[in-house]
Amino acid sequence: MDNKSKRDRAQARWKLLLEVLTRRKSCIDANQELSVRRFSTFNLIKTEFLENDKEDPQHSWFEYRCPHYKNYVAIVRHLDTTFQLEDMMGFNNTGNVCVWPSEEILTFYCLQHGNIFKDKVVCEIGGGMTCLSGIAVATCTEAARVTLTDGNEKSMLNADAIVNRNCDKFGTTKLDTRVLLWDEYEKHTDIQNIYDIIICADCLFFDEYREGLLQTLLWVLKSKGEVIIFAPTRGKSFYDFKELAEPHFTVTCTENYDPLIWSLHQENLDKGIETYDPNLHYPLMMHLQRTS
Repeated sequence: MDNKSKRDRAQARWKLLLEVLTRRKSCIDANQELSVRRFSTFNLIKTEFLENDKEDPQHSWFEYRCPHYKNYVAIVRHLDTTFQLEDMMGFNNTGNVCVWPSEEILTFYCLQHGNIFKDKVVCEIGGGMTCLSGIAVATCTEAARVTLTDGNEKSMLNADAIVNRNCDKFGTTKLDTRVLLWDEYEKHTDIQNIYDIIICADCLFFDEYREGLLQTLLWVLKSKGEVIIFAPTRGKSFYDFKELAEPHFTVTCTENYDPLIWSLHQENLDKGIETYDPNLHYPLMMHLQRTS
């Protein structure tokens, strides 16, 4: 497929997503389900509206808490839900719409396994509007450094605002943000082979971006470094990326990685596919260990 055909196909996908978001109001209220998705949350993270942004009243601040980890409190800004096609084109920007189940579960996993980040240099790839998992690592673990990244400039401006609002919670962990496009990773020579751990949620589902994601991981990850990915299968997309990664990593995929999440998954299955479709909503865990 030539480059023009790829661009046309990507543009058609973004138009479809934009139509859905325009037709159905997305991020309505912290306590309401997002109508753009039939299923929106495993209720592992609780949110409470705080206030509209004083400098930009169209954006709102929320307090995020996890009932299972009392020390986790983050103040998060949600972007306005009005989108233009040009805001979404050119990169996988669905994470800028709202927090998706995979990021919720990745955040919970990071809180649950905070000890693995001690003294490590960590990067969240494709963090979307909140970079919620990276913020959790920075606030609740003893990571040496956390870098928040996404391919969308508006998303990272929002992440900067969140970092500034939570700066008193990071302790000795250094935190930085940057726009990182997966087809321009070689421009980032200052972060080549420096990260011990990369975390990533729901970034596997567009065919045209998987190779770029893989090459970005190889560019920024240390020798013997590891990657933690949570993503639903979305047809074959999860396993297509697994196949792509296998020549470079030892790959382990896990369906039942936590008893609480597994029980919630089973409960949701009982509601039927019209409400809860595991192919779209239940993230599997993929662990990549670099082999060189």
